Amino acid sequence: MLSMLALLVLGGAFVGLLSGLLGVGGAVIIMPLLNVFFDRLGFSVDTTQHLSLGTSLATILFTSLSSVLAHRRYGSVRADIWKKMAPGIIAGTLGGALLAPHLPGLFLRGFFAFFVMLVGVHLLFNSTPRPKTGRLERAMLPVSILIGLISSLAGIAGTMLCVIFLVWAAIDWADAVGTSAALSLPISLTGTLGYAIAGWNFPELPPYSVGFVYLPGMFCLLVSSMSMAVVGARLAHSPRLPMQALRRCFAVGNILLGLSILRSVLFR
Repeated sequence: MLSMLALLVLGGAFVGLLSGLLGVGGAVIIMPLLNVFFDRLGFSVDTTQHLSLGTSLATILFTSLSSVLAHRRYGSVRADIWKKMAPGIIAGTLGGALLAPHLPGLFLRGFFAFFVMLVGVHLLFNSTPRPKTGRLERAMLPVSILIGLISSLAGIAGTMLCVIFLVWAAIDWADAVGTSAALSLPISLTGTLGYAIAGWNFPELPPYSVGFVYLPGMFCLLVSSMSMAVVGARLAHSPRLPMQALRRCFAVGNILLGLSILRSVLFR
C-alpha cells in the first residue's frame, strides 16, 4: 500500500509540473494513475472507475483554487457569465455524479479515453472556434448542463470545454480562460459531493474513503502537485524552453494515452 501511495505522490508531482508549465488540466494524468492504483489494489473495474472519478474531482477542487484566485487578481473572471452558467453546470455535474455508479466502469473508462484524445487533438492543432456575437445567451443553459455532465462522467474540471464555448461566443480570450477557471470550482465541488453521496455505504471501498472519494490518495496527489505547479510556472517563463514543442509532445501523448486506454477497454 505504501509503495502505491508513493506512486501517487510521484504522479502528482508530474501533474503539477505539467499544469504549471503548459497550463493544462491534470485530470488526463490523474485518472489513468488512479485507475492503475485501484486496479493494483484488486478492486473491480466498476469500483476502480468510480473511485478514480470521485478522487480526481476532489483533487481538482483544491488545485483549482489557486488558479481562480490568480485570475481574479488580474480581473479576468466575468462574474455575470459565471452566475448564469454555474446553475446549469451544477445541475449537469450532480446528474453525472449520481448517474455514474449505474453505468459500467468500462463504459466510463472508454468515455474518458475518447475525451483525452479530443484534448490531444485540440492541443495539437491549437483549434479554437471562430467567435460570433449573439451566441452566448441562447446556448448558455444547455451547454452549461452538457459541460457539467461531461466533466462529471470524465472526472475533469471542464476548463477546456468552458474556454472553447466562451471563445465561440465572442468572449475575450483572457476573460474566457479566467471565467472557465472559476467555473471549475462548482464542477469539482458538486462532483466531489455527488460521488461522496453516490458511494455512501457502498460495500467495496478501501478504508478512509468518503463515498467514492479516497482521502489518502487525494492528499498524496495534492501534496506533490501543488508544490510542483509552482516550479512548472517558473519554468514556463524561461526563454530557453521550447514551449510549443512541449505542448505538441503533450498533445501526442494524450492521443496515444487515449488509444491505449481504449484498446484496454475493447480487448480486456
